[in-house]
Amino acid sequence: MRTLTAGSVALFAGATLFFAAEARATYSIAAVDLTRAEFGAAITSCLDGDDVAVVYRAVPTVGVMLAQAYYNGTAHQRGIELLARGQTPSEVIEAITASDDSRASFRQYALVDLAGRVAAFTGTNADPVALDRRGESGAIRFSVQGNTLSSEAVVSGAVRAAGEPACDLAERLLRALEAGALDGNGDSRCTSAGIPADSAFLQVEAANGETVVSLSVPSSGSANPLLELRAQFQAFREEHPCSLPEQASAGAASGSGSGCGFAGKASHTPWVSLLLVFALATAAVRRRARAITAISARLARCRSTIW
Repeated sequence: MRTLTAGSVALFAGATLFFAAEARATYSIAAVDLTRAEFGAAITSCLDGDDVAVVYRAVPTVGVMLAQAYYNGTAHQRGIELLARGQTPSEVIEAITASDDSRASFRQYALVDLAGRVAAFTGTNADPVALDRRGESGAIRFSVQGNTLSSEAVVSGAVRAAGEPACDLAERLLRALEAGALDGNGDSRCTSAGIPADSAFLQVEAANGETVVSLSVPSSGSANPLLELRAQFQAFREEHPCSLPEQASAGAASGSGSGCGFAGKASHTPWVSLLLVFALATAAVRRRARAITAISARLARCRSTIW
């Protein structure tokens, strides 16, 4: 499990400080589902061999924090500690950007918690195109952010997809990443090679601290990491079918399917199955009634002939 407690977060400090400290280009979404009591994030970036998963850290039963754009492991660690101590996402961002970090204006952060609070920060010197957008859809609260992007369409596309119906939070997060990569968009350092990024990560956690799903493509080389991430998600979905009647009508960017179903696979929710059973039962009763009517008519003709 990648989640950290306040007591154990220091164990990761040394390792994350060695992550490409100047890593810039990333787009991501952090979100919480208030109905399911789940939170998580999905991230993709062009890192030339490094693993974008380091952008993600969570406090079990509390929330998640993303740190990107000239990644600062020390600030990320401090933010997680503050979140674990009960500070709100906005308070965490205020604290880590008002510290003695001389390059805070180059950085980007996003936090969500199980109370539905969302906060994001994009420094004025973050590499353009750089921006963040927050939104909500029903019980979903989210923030999408990116820097060194091919265009603002990366973030606007991800926001639009995040607001559409989906089976669950994991599907919504993945579709947001895929939408950000439409029409050749993505991390501007990778789009020239025909891919939106070369590393991707997705994780969703439950309120009880358990990991719902964790998918990772540390480095995809010259391939699109979102295709592999979608393949991993499809394998997860086949073992964990959609459990809600809400179905999405829009197809995924990878062409693997829509909503919680995939090409060649039927996905039925419990109420659909009940309607099917009811329809079959009704048809059987009607057939039996027609048969009884026919028999009664023949008996009547027989009586009139005999009597």
